[in-house]
Amino acid sequence: MAGKDWTEEEIKYLKENGAIKSCKEIAEHLGRTVRATQHKFGQLGLEKRKAQVGDVINGWEIVEIYEKEAYGQKISMAKIKSTICNKSRDTKLTLLTNKKIKGPGKRATGKNMTHGETGTRLHRIWKAMRTRTKNANADKNNRYINRGIDCCKGWDDYIVFRDWSLENGYSDELSIDRIDNDKGYSPENCRWATRYTQAQNRSDTNHQYLTAFDETKDIYEWALDDRCVVNLTTLRHRINAGWKTKIALTKESERSKKI
Repeated sequence: MAGKDWTEEEIKYLKENGAIKSCKEIAEHLGRTVRATQHKFGQLGLEKRKAQVGDVINGWEIVEIYEKEAYGQKISMAKIKSTICNKSRDTKLTLLTNKKIKGPGKRATGKNMTHGETGTRLHRIWKAMRTRTKNANADKNNRYINRGIDCCKGWDDYIVFRDWSLENGYSDELSIDRIDNDKGYSPENCRWATRYTQAQNRSDTNHQYLTAFDETKDIYEWALDDRCVVNLTTLRHRINAGWKTKIALTKESERSKKI
């Protein structure tokens, strides 16, 4: 069934805002789907403005844009800083431009003043790390406490952990990894690594290869690919649920649309 015709007013709005707003924002304003909006862009020969240093997106200012190579692929990365607090981080550029990075949040003031980062990805990682090494009820599979895997005293302070992370390569594509699985969490035994690297270090890993766009790669590599718009966990769930690979890679999740 053919969609409704585009009005002159809609086309004018598209031309005026195409360089400063995302397709999602334009589609929502016009009451159209993102796919229809992207298609109209192509028909009109319009090009989306590329993100540049100095742009502010969702409360983050782009300080630097650079490329990083991972498993033979070049990934566009951005160094960003908060416009409302002293927070900074590195992230995949497409995650930022597609507004899948949450805003930094306002810093508390007065007697309730904190680091202002509760709920961020790095804070959640820190919290989960401490929970599994200090709470016996959370270690039901005896993978940590009963094996003597603990968290160093210095990392009881989130700020100390955060500063170490930012100085040692933290980015949204990486997870904390213990170099020696028989030792605990500490600066000497930890690094930030891709899930693919972590999986390669485990002898029990079952690699899962997927084919899309006439390419066959491990699921961990697909999760790093710019064409993948969801995280590894979502991608794995979709594939295991029987989704076609290309759709699993390119269909935005409902959760990301709310960010």
